[in-house]
Amino acid sequence: MLNEVYDYHLSTIRVMNTSNNSSLSSQSANGLVLEFIDFDNNLAYLMNETDTNSGGWEDSEMRSYLNETFYSYIPDDIRSLIINTTVVSERGSSDSSNFTTVDKLYLPSLYELYPSIYPANATAYTRQFDYYSNKSVTSTTNYSEADLDVSYYWLRTAVLSNSFYTFSSSSAYGSHYASTEYPFFPVFRIGSYEEQNNKTYKELLSLKTAYTESKDLSNYIGEELPIYLFLDGEYKLNHLRIANTSIDTTITSQTASGLVIEFSDIITNHKMNSTSTNVGGWEDSEMRTYVNNDIYNAIPDDIRSLIIDTTVLSGHGSSDSSNFTTIDKLYLLATHEIYSNTLSYDSGASSTRQLDYYSNLNVSNSNYSNAIKNYNGSAANYWLRSACTDYATNFSDVTSAGLYNRSLAVDSFGVSPAFRIASYEDRVNYNTYKSLVSLTNSYNFGRNLTNNIGDEYPIYLNIDGEYKLNTLRVSNVTRDNTLTSKTASGLVIEFKELIGRHSINTTDTNIGGWKDSEVRTYINTDIYNAIPENIRSLIINTTVVSSYGSNDSSNFTTTDKLYLLSTREVYGDGITTETAYSVTRQLDYYNSLSVSITSYTAAIKTYNGSASYSWLRSANGSYYFYYISTNGSCTLNGAHAEYGISPAFRLAN
Repeated sequence: MLNEVYDYHLSTIRVMNTSNNSSLSSQSANGLVLEFIDFDNNLAYLMNETDTNSGGWEDSEMRSYLNETFYSYIPDDIRSLIINTTVVSERGSSDSSNFTTVDKLYLPSLYELYPSIYPANATAYTRQFDYYSNKSVTSTTNYSEADLDVSYYWLRTAVLSNSFYTFSSSSAYGSHYASTEYPFFPVFRIGSYEEQNNKTYKELLSLKTAYTESKDLSNYIGEELPIYLFLDGEYKLNHLRIANTSIDTTITSQTASGLVIEFSDIITNHKMNSTSTNVGGWEDSEMRTYVNNDIYNAIPDDIRSLIIDTTVLSGHGSSDSSNFTTIDKLYLLATHEIYSNTLSYDSGASSTRQLDYYSNLNVSNSNYSNAIKNYNGSAANYWLRSACTDYATNFSDVTSAGLYNRSLAVDSFGVSPAFRIASYEDRVNYNTYKSLVSLTNSYNFGRNLTNNIGDEYPIYLNIDGEYKLNTLRVSNVTRDNTLTSKTASGLVIEFKELIGRHSINTTDTNIGGWKDSEVRTYINTDIYNAIPENIRSLIINTTVVSSYGSNDSSNFTTTDKLYLLSTREVYGDGITTETAYSVTRQLDYYNSLSVSITSYTAAIKTYNGSASYSWLRSANGSYYFYYISTNGSCTLNGAHAEYGISPAFRLAN
């Protein structure tokens, strides 16, 4: 309903275009284009007060009228959706080049109605609207599809020196003097593919941030966001749905825990496998490869960047004996993630839970209409990832009525995956990040943090696609500017447990010491990158001085984000033969527990709950490095041994 100085006019808006061609300089027929196609009382206006087209569409009075006066009549909420459009318009004979403007509203051009007619160069910058293309409209056939129940209406294309083209109900098109008052039917865009996807990205990013900060998002469940996927050479509109916000750390599969987003419609059809087999389940299925390659890569880059790895447990068929565990970006849902019932033929049902969206709608084997998904506007079957335990050939699917079913893997059914953008682990890591920020600020403000020594913070590291819980410990708050090595001066955080196992070097050598060791590279790449990005941003560079063995002649100095501790930093004054002994000091944590070479139980490190050997960075002899034994004592071994690693880092000098 348009408000023309309080004289309301009823109008209809029609979708004219949804496809995109980014190579065209004019955006006027790119993306989501809509047109006013009627008014209850036909509105008319002239192109110019005088019969001239000098300056073309750019300088026309019609353009000013549409983008100022008429634009103001459009309701505020609809105006808020209209985006700027770069519009290329043809010149008349009085000008020497076409015109480029940026408009909210514009008239169609002649070429956007009819292809392959004057002007001949129009293909270089615009194209026919999808609506007319789909109806095979040309200047000689089917042009009645462009008839809006008036004899003529204005187009923005200039012709000769004094005229603009019009639609003509009798002859497809004509031209008329610019001062003539004819009806007009403006068009506008409410977003190109990129702009729509960018809006969806920003919404998802906002949700991810809020979720990570432990905000309650349960009221968002069921909300949908548009997304354009570029698949099989064309853009297609689909919708994402917020399907889950609950956390359940008791279930093995992460597929229904955390912030889960699912496609609310079917993207395309595809077979689970090219033959009727479920051997290898979801893990070995061709569908899994297709979803995590073709579909995943069709998702816009910025939205892809939000998707996290998910541990996916899936049921097996009769030819297999155990369930399958994979780590995926995208996954199909399992039966129990939709239906409240745990179905007997899904062996993986107990490892997951019903998604919040379906739980809120009470979806079950007797109430299943809300499990229906559409493909191109019609309800259709779509695949689930659950292999059927009583068949070697079938996977579960959802029928067009919404009921669960079992079908041959070779059937081509709908693909409607899900993914996660935030998890319980993200929440834990965010809380640790905030705690470390607060601790760093307190340190930099000069507050006494002695009582914080030994404080612990949980952290999940994502190593090889799998989250593992570790603990950070405040190990030092004393500043000592006299030390050459800064590894025990300032705010030092240490991993309490062993993160994993690694050799210092693959061969028994300590030539080059810590500086040239393979473990230094591993810790400052693989382990460093496994630390959450926000926590990584707090870690400062540290000057690390390390001892040398008998094949070298001087200590080594490096600048590292992460480093292993030295003998003195753990045991204090006991091992004076270590060549870098004098350039560092014992960390406050070990000092407070009186750890020494004779009292060392507090130095014990554990791996998966059991005491384990732990490397230090200190070299000695011809091929040795020091390590912490399972009883906490300090001893030596060859560099090739795979012992635990437990690095430290600093947050402040």
